[in-house]
Amino acid sequence: MKRWLSLLLVCFLSLLMVGCADEPPVPVDITTTTTTAAVEETPVDPAELTALKKSIKSVDKLFGVAYLGGFEGTPDQAKEELFKQEYLKDLAFIKDVSAYTAQDGWQMYCVVPADDTVTVTVYEYVFADEPYKGKKLISSNGPILLRGNVSEIVPNLCIVATKGDVAVEYTPQQSGMDGKLVNTDDKVYDFTPYEYMPQFGGVDRVPDVVFCGDWWTEVKDGNGEERSLILTLNSDGTVEYAYGIGNSEILEKFEGTWSLDKKDRLCLDMTGGPLDGVDDPYDCHPVFEWEITADGLTLTHVDGDPILYGTEDSVFEFASMVG
Repeated sequence: MKRWLSLLLVCFLSLLMVGCADEPPVPVDITTTTTTAAVEETPVDPAELTALKKSIKSVDKLFGVAYLGGFEGTPDQAKEELFKQEYLKDLAFIKDVSAYTAQDGWQMYCVVPADDTVTVTVYEYVFADEPYKGKKLISSNGPILLRGNVSEIVPNLCIVATKGDVAVEYTPQQSGMDGKLVNTDDKVYDFTPYEYMPQFGGVDRVPDVVFCGDWWTEVKDGNGEERSLILTLNSDGTVEYAYGIGNSEILEKFEGTWSLDKKDRLCLDMTGGPLDGVDDPYDCHPVFEWEITADGLTLTHVDGDPILYGTEDSVFEFASMVG
């Protein structure tokens, strides 16, 4: 009897399971369903590009233009050669500009809109009875590199910047007198790095200047502890720096590069730290006014990180380690 009861129970459970399987799925209330959409991040301008745009807007211009020199070869070869130039140091963003158009000629320019609301369009500049815009070459709300102009008197590029109902037309070309960018009607912001370009008598951005060499000094840090500082400035633009206790123990060591800014100040871009913590280095970016004297190299800290704890705005009298 018990066996029959067990059999009946098994059959009943089987029928119950089949019935459940045939039931339609419970509808989902779509009003309670939430989805997370991917948010596309807007690229952040590098610091030098942000500063340039601010300068362009400060003089109420829609865009800025820089003359970057003349480069022969194919358009790609010209751009590759341009990126090697030391005078682009303060315009490092140019090396990442992908918008590029080229006409006959070899003069290179960079165009930068004041902000994202300004659209810059480049046209072919054609001579007929009167100059006029020819075919459209490229358009962007960001920086553009251009190459063209057979000579200073035969331009073939026309830039048109628009913002709402306002439009400004400009044809980039060089003055026949000094080779600088023609901006007679003050239509654009000229950010050409004349002071560092060789054709305008500019200085080399990484010159073999008089302060290259090995230097040493002793100073007190912010805690009053005596420290020995060793600074090596190489003519290839590299720098090595270390400080420690006398001649016996090095506490921290740094390596990196040096450069001169527009004010002829010495800028160090270094990374390093304690010798027992090499796995956790940190950056050090001090800026100095410098002077070579009869006694050696004088560095006055004017900006950036201190080269030694508690020595902001300090003056360092370095002696040469040679001889």
